[in-house]
Amino acid sequence: MRDLWESWRSEHRRILAPALLRYEVTNALHRLCLAGELSLSRAAEALAVALTLPITFEAGEYLHHRALEIAARFNRAATSNAQYLAVAEWHGAE
Repeated sequence: MRDLWESWRSEHRRILAPALLRYEVTNALHRLCLAGELSLSRAAEALAVALTLPITFEAGEYLHHRALEIAARFNRAATSNAQYLAVAEWHGAE
C-alpha cells in the first residue's frame, strides 16, 4: 500500500475522498483499541498522521444524493461506499 501511495505522490496525482473518510479512519482506530490490538496513544499517533495526509476531501449535497442513487442501483445496504464512487464519478477519477 505504501508503494502505491508513493507512486501516486511521485506522479503528482490528486487524492480525493469524501469527508466521510476521516470518520471511518477514526472509527477503525477506535475499534482496534477496543479489540486490544492498538493502544490509545498509538491510535492517537496514527490518527494525527492520517489527518495530515494530502487528501482533498469532498462534501456537498450532490454527493449525498448521488451516493443514494448509486447505493439503490446496486442494492447496497449502506451508502458509505457509494460516497467514494460518487466522488470519483464527479471528478472523472479512477
